[in-house]
Amino acid sequence: MGTLTYGLEDRRVEIEDVTLAHLMVAIVATLTSDDSVLLWVHPDRLDGADRVQLLPSTPMRFSFDGPEPHSLDPRTVAKLAVRLADPAGFTIPEHSTPR
Repeated sequence: MGTLTYGLEDRRVEIEDVTLAHLMVAIVATLTSDDSVLLWVHPDRLDGADRVQLLPSTPMRFSFDGPEPHSLDPRTVAKLAVRLADPAGFTIPEHSTPR
């Protein structure tokens, strides 16, 4: 599992490495165009979902457990970029874990 670390408080979400690699490219592309990203983590939890708003100025770090870089599928990156642009936000895959 890789980790997306964001914000001044170093909040973290664990995401499977391959998914995180694709998501990283899509998030960076979105933020580079001066758009923001709204992420939902665990929207099905009974005690409520975590909402994460990433702005171009938000500090963030992408860390991977595996030593090898993953091959990226351009179609997957493009699909993620479209989903990240949705004003309703993007749901982080359910097997991720916020810390």
